[in-house]
Amino acid sequence: MLRPLRLASACALAIVLATPSVALAARDGDPKRPWGRGTLMPTFGFGLGLGRDATQIGLGVGVRYFVVGGLGVGLSLSDSITIFSESLKSEFPGLTKRIPTNTFRITPSLQYVFYRSRWFSPYVHAGVGPSIFNNGRGVVGHWVAGPGAYIGIGGPVYLNVGVEFSSMFPSGKCNRAYRYSGDTPDVQFDGFCGFNWGPNLGIVVAFGGGRSKRRAAPASPPPNPMRGAYDPFPDDAPLADPSSVPAGEPHSPESAPIEGPPPAGPTPAGPTPVGPMPEGPMPEGPTPEGPTPAGPTPAVEASAPADPGHGG
Repeated sequence: MLRPLRLASACALAIVLATPSVALAARDGDPKRPWGRGTLMPTFGFGLGLGRDATQIGLGVGVRYFVVGGLGVGLSLSDSITIFSESLKSEFPGLTKRIPTNTFRITPSLQYVFYRSRWFSPYVHAGVGPSIFNNGRGVVGHWVAGPGAYIGIGGPVYLNVGVEFSSMFPSGKCNRAYRYSGDTPDVQFDGFCGFNWGPNLGIVVAFGGGRSKRRAAPASPPPNPMRGAYDPFPDDAPLADPSSVPAGEPHSPESAPIEGPPPAGPTPAGPTPVGPMPEGPMPEGPTPEGPTPAGPTPAVEASAPADPGHGG
């Protein structure tokens, strides 16, 4: 009665921002190639599937991290919403309450880029995880896989072109979830649990991811222009042991200690002593020029004058 629901057309738009981690920079053999170690790729996706009796809308987010050059591990969360036509809901009353209309998927995955180039980078990817149905229809598994390629458009922008295959398992449990039971005989809705395929198209904008910048080594100091000149105290000259110098032999300038000015002693208190005056008359003559020597003036003894009262 109901033709199998197939994917008539699909259009997916994925914007991927690929930025390197501060502590895990790309360290592979050629750091200039894309998809290197340390590339972190958060993703956003949108999908649309059209059929005669139903329309499917898909939304998804995810993240992928490249543990080594070309090999990335990822985790994606997606939600598929099925909208049945009004004619189908009239023919099967309560259809939206008896079969799943919303499927939530959790998909861990791996991706390997065979040849990492800015112009053409072929890859394969595969993943497996649980699919959770609404309306109490249980949980089944699913897998996805497919080839593809990143084609460089210019700069960090790439076009993602590929094909994706998918299916759910176990098929018996999945088919029971999509079996309608009502007043009429049971009707099996096909096209949800079987093998499906479709295009995988998107735009990838890759920033970094393999473009780690190595920290420049510190510049060495310029050579000393006075290295060849005479240096009485060279930095690498060995220190002489004073005990090894023979007694009575002066120390060499390299080992002689540097002596400072002698300490100033205390100033003696009291007058400066003066020696005795020589006997006899003072010699006559011009007084020599120059400063008068310091000290007390010596006393001169004179004979007493004759008494004027006694004439001779």
